[in-house]
Amino acid sequence: MNKPAGKRRGVARRSRTRRQLLQTLYQWQLSGDGPETVKANQIPNPEAGDLDLPYFDQAWAYITAHRDRLDAVATPYMNRAATQLDPVERAILWIGLFEFGERGDIHPNVVIDEAVELAKHFGSDESYKFINGVLDRINKSPQNH
Repeated sequence: MNKPAGKRRGVARRSRTRRQLLQTLYQWQLSGDGPETVKANQIPNPEAGDLDLPYFDQAWAYITAHRDRLDAVATPYMNRAATQLDPVERAILWIGLFEFGERGDIHPNVVIDEAVELAKHFGSDESYKFINGVLDRINKSPQNH
């Protein structure tokens, strides 16, 4: 297998998985159901293709168990409480914070770039700027290194 082509497929697979994770986190916030119920009843995107299920499962378990902690990490870098965020923005921040803290194999610039792309695709017109600013400030903060 051609390594660059294989790496590109892996990157695309992880991006698709982040999209599915975002959509499932969104469903979780809106439904009010428990994480197990939402995950079991998630609406798969038929166009998602092959997903990185170990990444999805790890991220889902971590984010749903540590939502309040992730909100507390992000709050000092925002001009409002995490609970006041749009559910899409909040879920994107959770994914970025999960990757910063739990996935040392993902470079921080990739974390931010992927979060910005999610915000451009799923968020409001200006949310990508907000996401970029918050994650960039968190990444540069000495207490997060």
